[in-house]
Parts: sequence; C-alpha cells; structure tokens
Amino acid sequence: MRLLVRVDAGAWIGFGHLMRCIALVEAAEAAQMSVQVVMRPDPDGLHVAQANSLPIHTLPPKLPITEEAPHVAALARTLGADCVTVDVFSPQHDALFPENYLKCLAAVGGVPVLAIDDMCSRPLQCAAVLNGNLFAHDLPYARNAPGARLLLGPRYLLQRRAITDLAAEAARHTPQPGHIVVTFGGSDTARLTLPTLRALRSAGIETPLTVVAGPGMHECEAVAALVARYDGWRLLRNVKDMGRLLLSADLVLCNGGSTIYEAALLRRPMAIVPQTAVERQNAAHMARAGAATVIAPVAAPPTPEGVDEVIQLLHSPQRREAMASAGGTVVDGKGAQRAVEEIMQLAAGK
Repeated sequence: MRLLVRVDAGAWIGFGHLMRCIALVEAAEAAQMSVQVVMRPDPDGLHVAQANSLPIHTLPPKLPITEEAPHVAALARTLGADCVTVDVFSPQHDALFPENYLKCLAAVGGVPVLAIDDMCSRPLQCAAVLNGNLFAHDLPYARNAPGARLLLGPRYLLQRRAITDLAAEAARHTPQPGHIVVTFGGSDTARLTLPTLRALRSAGIETPLTVVAGPGMHECEAVAALVARYDGWRLLRNVKDMGRLLLSADLVLCNGGSTIYEAALLRRPMAIVPQTAVERQNAAHMARAGAATVIAPVAAPPTPEGVDEVIQLLHSPQRREAMASAGGTVVDGKGAQRAVEEIMQLAAGK
C-alpha cells in the first residue's frame, strides 16, 4: 500500500506540520506502507526532512499554489498512491490555497484524501480529517467537513518515535533539579525567545537553563549573546534528541505547539507562552487538564505575573509533580499507529 504525504515546513509556516508528518511516515513504514513526501523547496524545511531520512519529492520552485493540486494529484497517480495526506493548512495561510484544493486533489488523483488540520478554519472537502489537539471536538467539523471520517483528539495525536520510545522511562526519570528548558518551536515565529529570557533574568531567575534554537529561529545570534552572559545558561542549536533534553527538565517553558504534547507524554510540567490562536487553545486546554500553566497572552512575552508563576513553580516540587502526573493522562503516544490503521481502511475503501 502506498501513501503520499503533502507537507511544508520553514520559518514562514513553522516545523510542527513536518514533525507530525515524520511521525506519520514512521508509523506507516512500520506498517509496511511505501511512503513518499511532497514539499515546497524551502531550504530549512528540506534540511530537517532530509535529516530525518524522508523520501522527498520537491515541487517546482515557481509553481503557483493555485496550480498545485493538479500537480500533486498527477504525482499521486504516477506513484500509484492509495491515499494522500495533506498537512499544509494553517489559519495564517489558508487564503493562499484555493477552497477546492482538497476536492481537486481527490478528483484528479482518484484516491481518498486525509487532511491534517488544527482549527477547522476552511471547508475540508475530503474523505477524512485528523486533528489531534485537545480542543478538536469543539470545532465545527460537521459543517466544514460534512461526511468526512473524523479522527479527533489526542487519541490520534501524531508523535515521533524519538519521543514515544521514552514514555515508559519518563515515569521513573529524575530531572536535573531546577533545570528549565526553553523552546519556542522550530522557528519561534513570534520572536518570543529573547524577550522571555530577558524577563526571566530581570526577575532574578538564575536556575540552570537550556535554550533550544530551532533551524528557522529568528534573532539566534542575539539570543546566543544573551545566554553567554550568564553562568548555567546554554544555547543548543538544532537539537537531535529533544526527548532526552525534555526529560532533563524540571520545568519546560515553551510555546503551545507540539512540544506541549511531547512534554505531557514525558511527564514534564510546563509554563506555556502561546504564539498563535491555535496555541492559545492548546495551552488553555492543557492548563485545564492540570498539566501546565499559561504565563502570557498570545504572541507576547511572559507577563510579570507569569514570571512570578514560574518562580513559584520552581519552589514547589509538589505542584510540578502534580502537573507531571496530569500530563501523563493527556496522551498515550499511540496516535500515529491509530492514524495509519485508519488510512489503510480509507485506502481499502472501508
């Protein structure tokens, strides 16, 4: 059985779409599916995809998005794909894609299409929709994706093996005391790393701290210069084993993207600084689950009250342990396998 995955990554869209598609590819290949990945030729996105050994087809650099669906459909026919998965939509970029993108892809390609989605912010004319976020059941899929098979909630969350393989170890792992891991995804689209670090330092926080710089991070050199001024602080670029780094954290300070689900699975308490409306929803639901606290409004650095909350968490092992335990109930790390089982049923016409 053959699967074609259409995904993008880069500073303009972030790297979360690609990370979850890597998880999907891993699970599909484990199920003996043949997988090909189609991407636009963004250098940073392609670098990450190649580093994860994805089998990539790049779209022509000047191919207009309005002409993309027939091109991808033709590729699906050429490759003999039994199903196409699409993960390119985001509320900030939906207007770039024609409303009939998925319908055209299915009609011309002659195969079922599964859309990986976050906010149900556009019509989704496809056979199935996957949204692994905590708030997915609250979205109007009955209206925007009528007749589609709905794979909603953390039961279908796509997580890479590099994270899920550590889940059993997480419950018995002892973190580095006081260690904060700061990460704002692959590109830090809202440029929050630098002001967040300044806010922490201004409040007198001197605990050991690791800053993660993703491949598309803005202001990386300014962040490096700030971190170099303080003992116990370090900057890591293009981290290869994010799971191990998260396990070392006594507190994860992050945006509200895929990292919060990784930290939840690995039972790490979180202070969340959301960058987008999607992340605000994720953060609010994770806080309601008891696994995190939200310390900033959308696309802004931590408030003074938020920084105080970080200080209080650092001084309360009981609260951190309660958050860690709550996170372990949010996600089980088996979403990618469930998604592949559904894809195989779609391809078989079931």
